[in-house]
Amino acid sequence: SREGDTYKAWVQLNLTQQFPSGNYKTKVYNENYGFKLEDVLRRYPILELLRELFKTRLFESLERGNLQKMHLIGNDKKQEPVLASPSIANGSLNLYDMDGKRIPLETQVQKNWITKEFAQEQKERFAQKNKPQKQKEQVQQVQKRQSKGRSLKKGSS
Repeated sequence: SREGDTYKAWVQLNLTQQFPSGNYKTKVYNENYGFKLEDVLRRYPILELLRELFKTRLFESLERGNLQKMHLIGNDKKQEPVLASPSIANGSLNLYDMDGKRIPLETQVQKNWITKEFAQEQKERFAQKNKPQKQKEQVQQVQKRQSKGRSLKKGSS
């Protein structure tokens, strides 16, 4: 903090917006936001959580915001390697295959990595989070149509 006190917080860079100085804008999620990495990890069948040393390393790496390799146990106890990073805003993990391609929620449910209920929660959070952006885009589309309509009327006079 500005007073010199230390506190834990997640900081997310917004790579689409920069200050005039060239630094990226950030979003800070403090402890009051409610994201608890340990609670999130418990929602996934992660092999590394079964051994204390691997659990500690996984936790420390994800806590730093790293993209971390881990193994999920799914259908028929099959272990599948994935890459994961914390999604603080959604209260979950972002999961990717070993080629770096995002794994959709539907696939995660099919493989029994997450429950249908948890997937639905994620969809609702995502929709709520993106609602202001969609509304802004809709307003811009309406304004664009209205401005085109005005220019057509001016041209026909």
